[in-house]
Amino acid sequence: MFKNPRVILPAEHGSWSLMLTPFVIGAGVATTLASFTDWGSVVVCLIAVMALFLARQPLALWMRIQRGKASKSKRSEALSWSLLLLGIAAVCGAALAVRDRSVVFWLAAP
Repeated sequence: MFKNPRVILPAEHGSWSLMLTPFVIGAGVATTLASFTDWGSVVVCLIAVMALFLARQPLALWMRIQRGKASKSKRSEALSWSLLLLGIAAVCGAALAVRDRSVVFWLAAP
């Protein structure tokens, strides 16, 4: 089921920096605030962001398979990775909501 971790790696070369740079800058700005002490929320948010970022590739593969534009041999693996990563993101999102940090959900709107 989870035999090929390459299914989750993005095909675009610079996508990692386009995702991580704004996050690191935002976390750096947050640390300059005098009242900032909640590193746990930053870590949970980073895990959620990474899970959503990594879920994009297997979801795209699964959709290509559904349209008949990719090999059907990776269908179950793409779906399994997608569900696992989206589940991790959902758990992290729930943890942020419980910690009363749900304002970060506005970042997901765009």
